Amino acid sequence: MFDVLSESRDASGAVTANFFRNGQKMGASGYSYTLGYLGSIRELTDSSGGVRAQYAFDPFGRVTKLGGGLSSDFQFANYCTHSRSSLNLALYRNYSPALGGSRLWQTIEDNFLARLLNGKVYIYKIGTGFQAKRSA
Repeated sequence: MFDVLSESRDASGAVTANFFRNGQKMGASGYSYTLGYLGSIRELTDSSGGVRAQYAFDPFGRVTKLGGGLSSDFQFANYCTHSRSSLNLALYRNYSPALGGSRLWQTIEDNFLARLLNGKVYIYKIGTGFQAKRSA
C-alpha cells in the first residue's frame, strides 16, 4: 500500500483505520479498492481477492450495496461517506446524492454566503443575521 492519506480514530484517539489511495487497513487486515467511473469505489476486496463489499451508483451518486459484509468509508467519486447523514464529504463541501447537489452555503464574497434551494437563491451576510432571498 501507499502512504497514509487519512485515518479514522475512536473517542480515545486510537487509530481504527488507515486510508490509502488504493485501499484501506482496518486493524491487521488490508483491503483494496476496485474503482469505477469517476473514481467511485465499486468493490472492496481482501488480500485473497475475495469481495468484501460491492456497490452500484446511479448518476447522482445514490448507492446500492450489492453484497458483502463490510462497508467502505469511501464510495461515490471516492468521497468519504458519512453514514448517519447520508452525505458524501468532498474536499470543500458536502454532497447529497438524494438532492443531487451540495447542502452547504457557498461563499460568494468575503462576507456573504449563498445557497440555492428549491429554485431560490438565499443570501446571508455574515455577522448581521440578515437573510434575503430572490428567485433564481
